[in-house]
Amino acid sequence: MEERILIFGDEFGTHSLNKADPQLISHFIYTAIAIKESNLQNALSLREEISKKYLSSQKLKSSSKALRDKNNFQKRLDVVKAICDELDCAIYCLIVDKLSLESDGLKFKEVFYKFFQRIFLEQIAKNYNNYSVFMHNIISDEYAIGMQKYLQKKNPSTLFNEYTYKMCTDDEEPLIQIADVLSGSLGRIFSSSHKHQRWEELYDIISPKLIKPFIYPNSSQNNIVYENDKNDEKIDKEIYKIVQNDGEALLNESSDKTLNSILEHLLFYQKIAPFKLVETYELIPFVFRNTGEKITSEQLRRYIRDIRYKGIMVVTLRGKSGYKLASSKTDILNYFSHYMKYVLPMLHKVEIANNIFKGKTTGDFIPLDELEVNVLKRIIYNLNKPEMD
Repeated sequence: MEERILIFGDEFGTHSLNKADPQLISHFIYTAIAIKESNLQNALSLREEISKKYLSSQKLKSSSKALRDKNNFQKRLDVVKAICDELDCAIYCLIVDKLSLESDGLKFKEVFYKFFQRIFLEQIAKNYNNYSVFMHNIISDEYAIGMQKYLQKKNPSTLFNEYTYKMCTDDEEPLIQIADVLSGSLGRIFSSSHKHQRWEELYDIISPKLIKPFIYPNSSQNNIVYENDKNDEKIDKEIYKIVQNDGEALLNESSDKTLNSILEHLLFYQKIAPFKLVETYELIPFVFRNTGEKITSEQLRRYIRDIRYKGIMVVTLRGKSGYKLASSKTDILNYFSHYMKYVLPMLHKVEIANNIFKGKTTGDFIPLDELEVNVLKRIIYNLNKPEMD
């Protein structure tokens, strides 16, 4: 039977949506760690060691005086580093932007917590077939029973029963304390009202174990669209000259007659009609007349690729065929936008695959940590890194 995964969760922030309140916490965050059952005793021992070393054997609690931001932020960094370095786990979080919420129903505490805990646990549970969830009980035993019934009703195909789901205190399940510290730390990264000036240090420590955060609303990276449909027929003299000079320099350096013939034709049109797209059916006969070489459309695309690899801005326009040399900033932005529409979805697929293994192995195997693909890890890390205010 597949090994059971133990999930321990806690929250940062409150349900309050009173935007007029100067003390409003801008974001609510659910956080959970997922560990294999075989790692339970190691995790409990680690919690005990951290408590003794950093907190005088007190509870691990993000709001404790020992971890307060003003004087003890370095201790928070040390505690979080000890957790992330020593614990084989996956860290999940749901980040709720309360300033963007519009539903009146979410103003009620019980409704708020039920709604977002369901969304949060759905994201985690789909990764595992055999699991137990222990969430911090923040209201009452009666509410805990109601939460379980709510989850069962809303997720009939998922097991949220007395064997797989429990709300309890952090005395009953001490590893909830680890989720508490991580949740408060993520609040100092993602919550605009509580973002700490040293948030990047926290993020660097947590990110290797962090599954891509689920952000509500508008959480999907698929919603990010990079489009630049402008085709303003206005020459930017600096851009025009840079591309022209680079093209002519390559023409003087290259000994490839076919490549030179294509580039020569593009330079010609940049001078006489900088906004004209030179069609494939124009370029292929031109090359034949100049060189005697018959090339196919596929070969032409390869030559265009090679010219671009030399740093020459050969651009196309969305929805149109043909090529031209860039003569404006809009041309350059169209060039970059074109590739972003391919690169970002590909990176998103890589990230999804990495998160699958990171989550389902609870951190035992993280593909992007392998040296062979480390460059992808650095790119995705920077794409996901929260923006600085």
